[in-house]
Amino acid sequence: MASTPGSGRSSGQIITFYSYKGGTGRTMALANVAWILASSGHRVLAVDWDLESPGLHRFFHPLLADDPQLHASDGVIDLVRDFAATVVQGAGQRAAATRTGPDVLRYAVSLGWRFSGGGELDLLPAGRQGPAYSATVSTFDWPSFYERLGGAAFLSELRQNLRDHYDFILIDSRTGLSDSAGICTVLLPDTVLNCFTLSTQSIDGAVAVARSIRNLRANEPVRILPVPMRVEDGEQSKLEAGRDYAWLRFAPFLDHLNADDQARYWAEVEIPYKLFYAYEEILAVFGDRARQPTTLLAAYERLAAVVGGDLVRPLTPLEEGTRRHWLTRFERTRPRAMTRALVSYAARDRIWAEWVAGVMAEVGLPTILREVTEPGPGGPGEPAPTEAADLVTVLLSASYHLPTEITEWVLRSTAAPERGRSNVLTISLDGTPPPEELERFGVLELSGMPAESARTGLLATLNRPVVEPEGAGRLVPPRFPTPPQISRLPLRNNRFTGRRHLLSQIRDQLSSAPSPVSPLTLTGIAGVGKSQIATEYAHRFAADYDAVWWISAAQASMARAGLVDLADELRVPDTETTDDRIRLLLDVLERSPADRRWLLVFDNAGDPGDLAGVLPGGAVHVLVTSRGPGWDSHEKLIEVGPFDRNESIELLRLRIPALTPQDAEQVARRLGDLPLAVEQAGSWLAATRMPVDRYLTLLDSQLTRLLGENLPAGYERAGPATWLLSLDRLRDEKPAGARLMELLAFFGPEPIPAPLLYSRRLIEIVAGEDTTLRDDSNFAGVVEQAQRYALATFDPTHGAQLHRLMSEVIQQSLPDELAERHRRHVHQILASANPGDPHLPGNWPTFAGLWPHVVPVQAYTSTDDGVRQLVLDIGRYLYRRGDFAASAELLRSALDVWEERFPEDDLRVLAGKIFLANVLRPQARYEEALRLSEEAHEGLLRTVGVQHEYALLSVAGLAADLWSAGSFTRARDLNSEGLRQSIELFGPEHRRTLRARNNLAVALELLGVYRDAQRLHEQAYQDRRRVLGERFPDTLFSATSYGRVLRLSGDLRASRRILEAAVAGHREVHGDHHVSTLRTLVELAATLRRLGQLDAALNLARTTHANYLATRSATNPDRLACANTLALTLSALGNQVEALELGWNVVQKQQDVLPRSHPFVLALRGNLAIYLRRNGELDTATREVDAALDGMRAALGDAHPYTLQCLVIAANVRFALGDPAAALELEREAYDVMAGIFRDTHPDLLTAGCNLAASRAAVDDLGGLADFRADLVARATRGIGREHPLTATILAKDRAECEIDLLQF
Repeated sequence: MASTPGSGRSSGQIITFYSYKGGTGRTMALANVAWILASSGHRVLAVDWDLESPGLHRFFHPLLADDPQLHASDGVIDLVRDFAATVVQGAGQRAAATRTGPDVLRYAVSLGWRFSGGGELDLLPAGRQGPAYSATVSTFDWPSFYERLGGAAFLSELRQNLRDHYDFILIDSRTGLSDSAGICTVLLPDTVLNCFTLSTQSIDGAVAVARSIRNLRANEPVRILPVPMRVEDGEQSKLEAGRDYAWLRFAPFLDHLNADDQARYWAEVEIPYKLFYAYEEILAVFGDRARQPTTLLAAYERLAAVVGGDLVRPLTPLEEGTRRHWLTRFERTRPRAMTRALVSYAARDRIWAEWVAGVMAEVGLPTILREVTEPGPGGPGEPAPTEAADLVTVLLSASYHLPTEITEWVLRSTAAPERGRSNVLTISLDGTPPPEELERFGVLELSGMPAESARTGLLATLNRPVVEPEGAGRLVPPRFPTPPQISRLPLRNNRFTGRRHLLSQIRDQLSSAPSPVSPLTLTGIAGVGKSQIATEYAHRFAADYDAVWWISAAQASMARAGLVDLADELRVPDTETTDDRIRLLLDVLERSPADRRWLLVFDNAGDPGDLAGVLPGGAVHVLVTSRGPGWDSHEKLIEVGPFDRNESIELLRLRIPALTPQDAEQVARRLGDLPLAVEQAGSWLAATRMPVDRYLTLLDSQLTRLLGENLPAGYERAGPATWLLSLDRLRDEKPAGARLMELLAFFGPEPIPAPLLYSRRLIEIVAGEDTTLRDDSNFAGVVEQAQRYALATFDPTHGAQLHRLMSEVIQQSLPDELAERHRRHVHQILASANPGDPHLPGNWPTFAGLWPHVVPVQAYTSTDDGVRQLVLDIGRYLYRRGDFAASAELLRSALDVWEERFPEDDLRVLAGKIFLANVLRPQARYEEALRLSEEAHEGLLRTVGVQHEYALLSVAGLAADLWSAGSFTRARDLNSEGLRQSIELFGPEHRRTLRARNNLAVALELLGVYRDAQRLHEQAYQDRRRVLGERFPDTLFSATSYGRVLRLSGDLRASRRILEAAVAGHREVHGDHHVSTLRTLVELAATLRRLGQLDAALNLARTTHANYLATRSATNPDRLACANTLALTLSALGNQVEALELGWNVVQKQQDVLPRSHPFVLALRGNLAIYLRRNGELDTATREVDAALDGMRAALGDAHPYTLQCLVIAANVRFALGDPAAALELEREAYDVMAGIFRDTHPDLLTAGCNLAASRAAVDDLGGLADFRADLVARATRGIGREHPLTATILAKDRAECEIDLLQF
């Protein structure tokens, strides 16, 4: 919305910026003067009346967030044309038309900037920028506007409307002499800024126009201000000659000033030429530092003071970080040529997408095909990544739903200042109209259009020449989608959902294969939907084939009969035998011309041998579905598995729209996403309206029966019946194979790793008394026999996997005693594979394969010590990988069982408490973690004493809980004792000793003893590099800690170097989303912020915070630390609104899990005071910082860095309240104590000194102040660099900010 009129203000001033010739810098001057006037608290409107060459909006484009290129914003020409249209529609009733009057607020656009003092800056553009703009302007009949439509009266009313709503109206006028220039210079303004360069032609033209204006406005004089622009001082003598000539020619227009005032006037209005601004449209308020007298910004401030007089105030300097951030928003990036097109289409329209891509290939334009999903009841379809596309083509149909990312790309594309046109092409395939977002781009209708007409229309729209390929190869035109001439297919399932990636994979493998095309086989267990997928593929891509033929191949004779039917359809001559006719048919198919396309589907085939001699070769596309054995040796094979979870939920909610996503997810998970079972569940729930929880309970006892009912069309037998029949046959043929399947059914539903499948213990159990099967080669035969019945998938690399429903059906079919024996055997098999220490990365892959089976088989219920140790080690492994919730769930389940069965001082019970406390702590479960640590520590001291591995682990855990409780001194003492005991028990370089040294260093950090902490962290880091290696997780952990303490100690450059290397290492070892990687990214963001690299810090902090939002709870300490870093960065960049929102939230969430007196809570309240002060909320800022300071003194003492940082923050608040004396007292205390604990170049010490100097100046304590400031500058230059924003702040004699980072440990 534009500004609204205030009350009690006088009528506004209209000021036209005019130049006789272009290239003077007139538009830039207007934009900057408008900004300065708004900064003085005024309502300002900038009007772009240069209709033939509009460009004023380019100086504001980063601030026009909704429409930076004005593709959807009306303006001056629209305002005038709307008036003309109103008059014409009113049949010439001019008076009635003009009585309504123009309303400039309907057309003005507000800038996204909050000016101090209530100032506002709106823009009235020239008009809606787009392909039709030029015609709109050039065809407007200005003589008719004046003579027939009452244009003069309209402009008079417009003039008053402008004055009513704004204090200053700045109009950018057309150059030269024209109708629109006359409006701007004669009819509308109170003042004309007559802009010119110091060339003779420019001066003479400007003077002539000034005379004309004076003559035409003799009855209502206009103030004329001559303004020399683009003044260069390279040729001093020529410059002075130009000045003299201008002063002489414009003297009659300044005759109200005496000679001294005229000289002063010319000095104040002259605008210098600055090469920096020659290449792009940048506002000087962002391009120049404030208060520098020789800058362009300073020149515009002087000009604004001439224009506005006493109404203009000096600009308040922007914070340096804010200025640089916005400067990058104005700077131009290099444009790219259009080199690639993205085609966005619905899944069912891929054949059309391929045709469009083919036509684009004819004009040499590569394409990216991106399919979007249809939205289900839960919301919109999946976004299509636009990658590096220069042209987006949208294929509209009833199935297409515009993804958000395409919409955003359209906005970015049309907003980019370097683009000459909008690169969006909309094609309707079935008459579907374009959505609102695409309406302005038009649409190419292909519905009902013949092939050649469609191709010609698309080529004409692309407006690029057809490119003939080099060499002999000629491009074959793409096939236009038309129905096949011959077709026999099952009915299409109109409710088919999902499987988009599988269908694309089938299409890619068949369409891209060279001739001869090998048959493509879909395999998988019963119920995964192989035939449904084949049916959907055949229907979806039928338009690309001349013939599509479906053949039931459950028996060889049926397959042959289907081929004979096709021979009849193709009129293949009869022969003496069926075999001869089939051979003749295959010959016809294989010898067809290259442009003939065939698709044959052989459904539900058995062994490959059943189809021997009946599968065509050549270019024929052959698709086979089978659950029979033997197909894995074929060249092209796709294993069809269950739905992914989203597909299951989509199918269920299509069947039952009222089903909640949560209930659908429960059903899908319980059924293992088996498509047939999901379909049956949807039908059952829709028919019976049974509550989901009751249905799930029923599945527990009646799984086989429920899955045997309500079979969808095309299914003769339910999955469970088929599975048990196969298992019975396997028992008859290979009893050991059946025992293997029974045993595998008791593992979890995830893949059973190959080493586990071929482990000695598993082989012994399966072999039983048949010792011959204990030989690896003989056991491989057992696996092969089980594989033939498709009850599980077997892979030499990945092992074996059963579907969860199949496992349940097999378990329920066995006697209770046998089932229990199998479960105990699985426990033993898992324990036998335990690789040992979970801290060793080499053991992680084995643990990764074991842990998915530990919970499903309830290994924690075992009394076997080996199995119990495996449970503990899996819990520790999960902790190491950052999966705290899974680790806590496993360990808590184990302790619930073990505490009932074993004594309270059982070693594994006590160990379980240690490890559970470790995973509760990062989940902010501090009280429970402390209780468990204390119980474990006391129990271990009673049973094994201090000289035991677990006892030392309990010391470390208890100390960490004391850190969380704020008992930093007690924690330090425990960590110190732990290090001493580790050295005695393990030696000085043992891995556990190095960890103890790291823990003591963290305790010292918390106490603010940074120098000692840095020494210990560096020692631990170097020792770990030497002993464990650069990429060992403990080494990377030390790197993060060392980089952090370097920042705390003030060595910012070294901190950045260490942390950047640590990030790379963590990503390589742990991945992008591991807790250690994220923690290091937060530390790096904090260091970048301290280095003044605010944009890089913001990008890093915001990305990491988004990751935390998606993966961690609201009270997670790492998430809170990241949010604190993000808020500090936002505040430094001037975004106090978002910083405050984050800051309040972080304080509240931290108080939910820690007492108000905890140093971390107090630190966050101190930072909150920063945002509040910067936002002008001084009373609340005072309350927060005073509470933080008092609390810090009580909790940590007067010399802790947290306390000292709070002192500086409190001093800034006092200074803002107008009490520099109180600020000075706090700053003296902070500076004196910091000087005793920090190096002399520490940024916090420099900040305290910077503010101390400013406060001294404010109270006129000037003795030795210049020397003090010079020393500060020298130390800052040596420590953080001359270019650092803090150094610049010291040089500018301004005030700096001190911020508090939360420690992550």
